[in-house]
Amino acid sequence: MNFIPGFRSKTKWKMIIASIYYLLSLSALVSSFGTFLIFLALPFVVFGLMEMIKYKEKKAIVTFVVALVVLIIGASITKPSKAPTETAKTTTTTANEATTKTNNIVTNTEKTTKPDTTIDNKDNNLKRTVIGTATDLGAGTFIAGRDIKVGTYDATAPAGQGNFIINSSDGALITNEILGNSNGVGVNKVRVVLSDGWQIKISNLNKVHFEPVVSNSVPNKQQITLYSGYWLVGLDIAPGRYIAGNNVSSSSNFIVYDSSGIPKVNEIISNSSDIGVKQVTINLNKGDIINISGSNGITLIPQ
Repeated sequence: MNFIPGFRSKTKWKMIIASIYYLLSLSALVSSFGTFLIFLALPFVVFGLMEMIKYKEKKAIVTFVVALVVLIIGASITKPSKAPTETAKTTTTTANEATTKTNNIVTNTEKTTKPDTTIDNKDNNLKRTVIGTATDLGAGTFIAGRDIKVGTYDATAPAGQGNFIINSSDGALITNEILGNSNGVGVNKVRVVLSDGWQIKISNLNKVHFEPVVSNSVPNKQQITLYSGYWLVGLDIAPGRYIAGNNVSSSSNFIVYDSSGIPKVNEIISNSSDIGVKQVTINLNKGDIINISGSNGITLIPQ
């Protein structure tokens, strides 16, 4: 006890404060071992340094050096890993309050922009204008219109698993996925709409294949399964009333924007009873945009 800050003087109030601090440090083990080491070593570093300067004791030097090493180890443990990690998904509740979700989905209030759609709306009949060329990109940062043609694509990772992020030209987050499914984490495929100047960031993957979407429009209401990405009502799915559920993945964000870009549906569809909802009933109008993230398939059943 003679070497532990807070207990060396045998002063009661100092011992009480120190005990509370060390208990709080111990509770940090629940979230991160690195954070625990940082909190544990911090008093020894501070008071060791003070004693070195004030009393010039050799024992204080040993305490300071050992504590500093522990502090550095803790800091290095808490650094982000290069392995793919689930990053923040953007959603808001109807009360405009940030909502926290577990099960590899975390929400915040970061700005998200829905992409422009590459469609022809002539004569009120939506038809897909096929734009783009099949392209393979590896790890790195790329610009749509320069490194890959603009258009609508299905992006897949033939092997491995990594982070796949798309930002608009003004920096707004468009797509944020772990691409490549492993042990139930990540998605197999992402439907992306690339506009000129948008930035694509790929990490921990040797190759991502972008295949242009050439499928025809869906003229009539029918059961359909949509995976992660952006989908246009009137083109990828017929307008109407649906129940969205039967999520293949554990938890997914499901957002529907109206034609003016305002979210009219914003739910977590989950297989867990502790988070989100199992299904949601929605009314889809022509021109609505469906944004799904963190999912290998959500089934929409016509009503």
